[in-house]
Amino acid sequence: MIDFHAHILPEMDDGSSSPEESAAMLTAMAEQGVTSVVATPHFYPDSEDPGAFLTRRAAALKRLRGVWRPGMPRVYLGAEVAFYTGISRSAALPSLCTVGTEMILVEMPFLRWSASVLAELDSLRTERGLLVTVAHIERYADMQPRGIERELADSGVLLQANASYYLSRHTARQALRLYAAGLTPLLGSDAHNMTSRPPTLGDAAALLRERAPRQFVRFTLFSEVLLRQAEPVIG
Repeated sequence: MIDFHAHILPEMDDGSSSPEESAAMLTAMAEQGVTSVVATPHFYPDSEDPGAFLTRRAAALKRLRGVWRPGMPRVYLGAEVAFYTGISRSAALPSLCTVGTEMILVEMPFLRWSASVLAELDSLRTERGLLVTVAHIERYADMQPRGIERELADSGVLLQANASYYLSRHTARQALRLYAAGLTPLLGSDAHNMTSRPPTLGDAAALLRERAPRQFVRFTLFSEVLLRQAEPVIG
């Protein structure tokens, strides 16, 4: 099982605060059946240039290597890139994709998306040739026109939903409906720590195995294909 969204790099962003906490998060993930995890630290272009971000990310990865042990999930390296006007013209985009792939995880604006925002998101795919993945789609959906998930999925955008979406009694029914319809194929814990936002992908996966078994098997195979060309940076 692959966790496509996790903030496990120590002292990189608002996620893990130390190598020891990162090790605890990876241990918890392994116990839940996670075999691979994509480290996706926040990249905010309005506060940091890509070069500085990549330098910090490399240093955080080095600290993580120091505590990684056999049996922990393999670690792939990516970023959670905050959308900004002009993102589709950025020369830095390839370096912000999941390493070894053309998949880029985008955190969309927390407001109703204009036609120009959607057009630029589409340009990432059609003009830059990237596999666009929208992070935690459930956080924006209520601000958008009804059916935005279908619109994005039909355009070739991948949608990632957080484990908490499936586990909350307030949203589980809607989450399962979208998953069963094939609209939210990628899973992520969006784990930040071991206290307020711990890894919970195992619980969500157990629910999906029970409630949407065919989709779970299909999306698990699909997830493995997405990372087939990538090499883990740890493990």
